[in-house]
Amino acid sequence: MVLATHIVIGSAVASLFPNNPIVGFSLAFVSHFAMDAIPHWDYKLKSKVDLGENPGDPLDSDLEISPQFVRDLFCIGLDILIGVALAIFILGGAGKFSLSALVAGASGGVLPDFLQFAYMKIRRDPLTSLQQLHHFIHTKKRIRNPLIGIILQLVVIILVFVIL
Repeated sequence: MVLATHIVIGSAVASLFPNNPIVGFSLAFVSHFAMDAIPHWDYKLKSKVDLGENPGDPLDSDLEISPQFVRDLFCIGLDILIGVALAIFILGGAGKFSLSALVAGASGGVLPDFLQFAYMKIRRDPLTSLQQLHHFIHTKKRIRNPLIGIILQLVVIILVFVIL
């Protein structure tokens, strides 16, 4: 899933606990793994490189500081901004907007992906164990078409809001 989807869903989950951001953060963190288990599309980081021992293995990759890394940072930043804007728009429209829930949900929802970056630079536990869990839970089936992938993520967001 893209970060925007994790932010919106994490914020929706955390909005159920507007007076308890720790619970909201924790449930948003767990929601990340549940959402990653669903087949989905996500954009590829251009600065991601295989380290060589196990090509294609996400546990054996790194980010290379290069012009592509700057592009990746731009895409990640835009992704986060879109997610925060969507969360504010949707939660505000539903009358469930809470800044603490937004911050807790957005932070918890994206933290597993940011911990992947930490893992790439610091290959020690607990980061190694968390990365192995993340990889184990993550779907192996990818949606290749970006338009279909974005539409499916919007459908997942809508379903989460209907359920919540």
